[in-house]
Amino acid sequence: MSDNKLSSFWKVSIEDETKKNPNLTVDKIKEIRDWITTQEHLPNITDHNIVMFIHSCKYDLERAKLTIDLHFTYRTLMKDIFTKRDPEGDDVNLIRQCCKTTVLPGKDSEGNFVLWGHMYNSDLKKFKFASAGKLYIMTADVLQLEQGTVPGVVTVYDVKNMSLSHLLSTPVSIIRHYVIYCQDASPFPVKAIHFVNTHPVMDKLMTLVKPFIKSSVWKIQYFHSNMDSLYKHIPKDIIPQEYGGNGGSLEEICENNFEKLRKYREFFLEEEKMRVDESKRADKTRATALADIFKKLNVD
Repeated sequence: MSDNKLSSFWKVSIEDETKKNPNLTVDKIKEIRDWITTQEHLPNITDHNIVMFIHSCKYDLERAKLTIDLHFTYRTLMKDIFTKRDPEGDDVNLIRQCCKTTVLPGKDSEGNFVLWGHMYNSDLKKFKFASAGKLYIMTADVLQLEQGTVPGVVTVYDVKNMSLSHLLSTPVSIIRHYVIYCQDASPFPVKAIHFVNTHPVMDKLMTLVKPFIKSSVWKIQYFHSNMDSLYKHIPKDIIPQEYGGNGGSLEEICENNFEKLRKYREFFLEEEKMRVDESKRADKTRATALADIFKKLNVD
């Protein structure tokens, strides 16, 4: 078992996880742990991390190994999103002046948690896509610390105030980094991705990222020009009141979320040490392949 100091931040025990998930066994955790010891380039991750990847990969251990490698490799390479993850840092505080991000208090009918993001201020001086992605993933990280494995996660992005200027001010590589990480390296089973208040700029965004989106992910994307169609997927009882729901004030929910992130500041600062050391990767062919993938992502 891992003696990683980050283990203390997890609120759900390994024993509780095995009770919650009949397909999860100590032997499966051990198999992944034993494999990690042979991968000198990988950090010493927690057993809780291992559980999350096994669960999100539907207990396919070979797929879990690949996802773990991609997860920490991308977190190492995608520095714009995965460095300076300080809830009290300047970039996080600046993005909070134009973007709201939170996990809704309620769950949908299938027990999925809902991550909600909203750009409420279109000021280009405050917006930075990498910082928005950073805050979103930090929120997801705290969700996993507090809930452990969950049936799934649904994401909602309100793109009403996103303009062509926001896209033009963002390096295409950063958008691709975010998309690739979320679809290939997430420790959560993502069940659906919703875009609300869509408009023509979304077509341009989708054109940029579609070549990198897997068909399985494309199928779970939904675009809503109004809220009525979203209500068919997410109960109004958990949707914030600003969107015609009964789920309370989005502003209050977001403030509560940020206060929670601040409580985990030590976790974020420590987690930033959990990165790969490519000089120790035994499979040099794989190292070259990953470098080529990242090089292609960086071509604007």
